[in-house]
Amino acid sequence: MLVVAAVNAKESSSYRYGQLVEDIKPALNFFPKCQMGMSSCLSLSCILAFFFFSKLCFCFNPKHLNLSTITTHWSSAGATWYGSPDGFGATGGACGYDNTVSQPAISSMVTGIGPSLYNSGKECGACYEVKCTKHRSCSGKPVRVVITDFCPGGPCASDSAHFDLSGTAFGAMAISSEENKVRDVGVLEIEYHKLKCSKLTLILVHMVHKVGIRSTKGKL
Repeated sequence: MLVVAAVNAKESSSYRYGQLVEDIKPALNFFPKCQMGMSSCLSLSCILAFFFFSKLCFCFNPKHLNLSTITTHWSSAGATWYGSPDGFGATGGACGYDNTVSQPAISSMVTGIGPSLYNSGKECGACYEVKCTKHRSCSGKPVRVVITDFCPGGPCASDSAHFDLSGTAFGAMAISSEENKVRDVGVLEIEYHKLKCSKLTLILVHMVHKVGIRSTKGKL
């Protein structure tokens, strides 16, 4: 029974089978000598099973967990940019953050969004990751942005989802030194997904809300 359990455990974990055999060999050698009766031997079996699974648990190392196998669902959207190439979009913005978006924690990595995602201002302060892969100057690496503005017309309204990014955020999706090539595309096809904001971002957003700069109640 223990050998079968060990084989199953080997198939379902990274536990080293050879080490397991060495660990329980003294106990396995004891079984033929068991003369204490059936109930005592069953108790011993329970103890050995506990020992086996304890070793299996204690040998687990979180560093061996491959997080890259955890799938993130990316959705498609259009993207444009506004403001200066290295700026934070527009001063103010529909969410009322003013120029605080240029401060550390957010550092100009902001975006306006179209009506389909804006949800009457409830997405203000929400965090997303965006990336571009379809243009040769795209890095394919995701960058994190915060919703600070609303884009009501043009492709923002016609696309099923649209991000009107700051120049800084838009350029961050490009290969180093090829930011302007990406900015010159016009409407860029990107992928996006929502994620939790970092603690520093949440603190800054909360501070802005407390001092009354923010004009709409955001969903963090």
